[in-house]
Amino acid sequence: MDALPSPRLPRRLPVLQLLLAALLLCSAPALTAREFTDMAGRRVSIPDNPARVFPAVTTLTPVLAALAPERLVALSFELTPGSLDYLYPHLAKLPVVKVLENLEGETMLTTRTDLVLGWHGPGALTARTETLTRRLGKPLLLFEGERLEQYPAVFRQLGQVLGQQARAETLARDLEQRQAHLATLTAAIPAARRLRVYYAESPDGLSSQCHDSSRLEVIRLAGGLPALNCQGGSFATSQTLDFERVLQLDPDVILARDAAIARRLAADPRWQMLRAVRAGRIFGAPTLPFNWFDRPPSFLRALGALWLASQLYPNQVQVDIRAEARRFNTLYFGVRPNDAALDRMLAP
Repeated sequence: MDALPSPRLPRRLPVLQLLLAALLLCSAPALTAREFTDMAGRRVSIPDNPARVFPAVTTLTPVLAALAPERLVALSFELTPGSLDYLYPHLAKLPVVKVLENLEGETMLTTRTDLVLGWHGPGALTARTETLTRRLGKPLLLFEGERLEQYPAVFRQLGQVLGQQARAETLARDLEQRQAHLATLTAAIPAARRLRVYYAESPDGLSSQCHDSSRLEVIRLAGGLPALNCQGGSFATSQTLDFERVLQLDPDVILARDAAIARRLAADPRWQMLRAVRAGRIFGAPTLPFNWFDRPPSFLRALGALWLASQLYPNQVQVDIRAEARRFNTLYFGVRPNDAALDRMLAP
C-alpha cells in the first residue's frame, strides 16, 4: 500500500488564525511543571506529562515514533513512500515541518506543542532552535545522537520525560544487546580480510564522507573500512570527489544511500569500471520505515550494521536478516511486517 499523504499546514497563517490558535493555547488545561536536566546539562522546567511533543531534529523523529508515537504533533521530514505500512497509524495524520530548511514557529504554535526536542551538537540548528523556542515560550530539551551508542541513554532519558520508563528500558536494553552481539560477530574477522567500503551519498555517487565521520559508523560497526581517508571532521561534512578519485580508491564494496542510487550507479558505464560494480558488490541501504544508515542517522543503524555485516561477511555473520528485520520493526514500531512487506523492506 502506498504511503498516505501527510497533510501540510500553511507556511504563513492569517493573523486571525494565529490569534485563534493563541487563544486555544491559552485555554488549554494548565500542565503541572517539573525540573529536568537534559543531555546538554541544561536544567529545564517542563510539563509533568507532556502530551504534544515536537522533534525539532530529524534524528529524534524515529525515537518518538518508537517510544510514544501518539504524542508526536509533527514530523520533521517527509517519510519515505511506503513507510506508513510499518508505523503507528497516527503518523499518517501529521503535518511535516522540515526543520533543516526552516523552523516554522507558526506551525509549532498552532499545534499547541507542550515540549520541543532538539539537538545538542555542532552546527547552527541548536542555536536556531533555542532562539525560536525562547521566543515562543516553549520548553526545549536537547539530546545527543551522533553515535549509536548514545541511543540507549536517549531512550532512557526520554522515557523519564514522557513517563514511559518501562518501554524505554526495553528498547534501550535491546539496542545494547544488539551492539554487543554484533561486536562479538565482527571481532573474529581478521584485519587483512576487512573490506574497504565506499559510501555513495549523493545521486551521482560523487559525494561521500571521510573515514572518521559519524555518518560512516554503520560501515565501521559492520567490520568494514571506510574507503575515503581524509580529514573532514568527525560529524557530517560531505566531501565532493571527481570520478578519477573514485577510480583510484577502487573499493571492494560500494554502499549507496538508497536503492535508487545503487541502481543508477550500477547501470552507469563509468561506474562499471570499478571492480565492486563488476562483481555485483554495490548495495543500497534499506530505507523502510526509516533509513537504516543515514538521513536521518538514528537508532536504526543497529539493524543497518547487522544487515551490512551479513552482506560483507556472509560466512562469518550468518543471520536471518528477514527474521531480524521483522522482530526489530515489531518491537520498536508495533507493526509486524508480513512476507510481502519484508520483501519491500529488503529489496535493496
